Amino acid sequence: MTMANWKMCSTAIAAILSLPLATGSALAQQSQDTGQTNESVSKSAQTSGSPQEDAVVAKVGDVDITGADVMAAVATLPPQLQSQPTQMLVPIALQQLVLRELILEQARSQNLSEDSEVTEMVETAMRDLEQNAMVEVWLAREMEDVVTDDAVQSAYEDAKSQSEQELPPLDAVRPQIEQNLRQQAMQDLSTQLQDGADVVFYDASGNPVDESAAGSDPSASSGSDASQSEDMSGDDSESGSETTTQ
Repeated sequence: MTMANWKMCSTAIAAILSLPLATGSALAQQSQDTGQTNESVSKSAQTSGSPQEDAVVAKVGDVDITGADVMAAVATLPPQLQSQPTQMLVPIALQQLVLRELILEQARSQNLSEDSEVTEMVETAMRDLEQNAMVEVWLAREMEDVVTDDAVQSAYEDAKSQSEQELPPLDAVRPQIEQNLRQQAMQDLSTQLQDGADVVFYDASGNPVDESAAGSDPSASSGSDASQSEDMSGDDSESGSETTTQ
């Protein structure tokens, strides 16, 4: 199973993996009792916490399930399971991946790949995937020059000039400055994109909302530079001393 196929089926596998912990544990135990492969995976999980990414940990027909597939499945488990030790989650995820492949075998035998409901779901998923990819790539390219050494240095100098307290060294506050730069860039992009765009907001009754009421507060960013220096130096002398101590 390739990682591409895994991503395409994330919704389906998430549903399969939503089985209760008790059920998953029972299936994991059954896995250990019925196959040497699953037993070896369980032992590996107990010693290292997770299987090797490129190791084939199970085979269903002609489909290989790798350690990377298992760990990707673990990441989709419900939040209430995520707190459990990895060595407990790995056998659960593995058995559910095996179950998924067995279900796929049955679905293929019924020629569901040509079923109208399936094809409609695939078309919707592919359209969403394409749109998400376009948004991600566009944003990445727009933001790639936002955080530079010069921009960070300039923001730091501006904050120093507006702060009444001594700021920590640049290296200590760099992550915060970079985050502020990204947030400001995203805010600027949002403003630029919405300026003159045909966007209509509606209230709970379905009536259009007045454009001025739907707009952002113009004062929201007016003090961004000052607030940035305050964040780095602290709101008062006590927080400033804590920053210096750190």
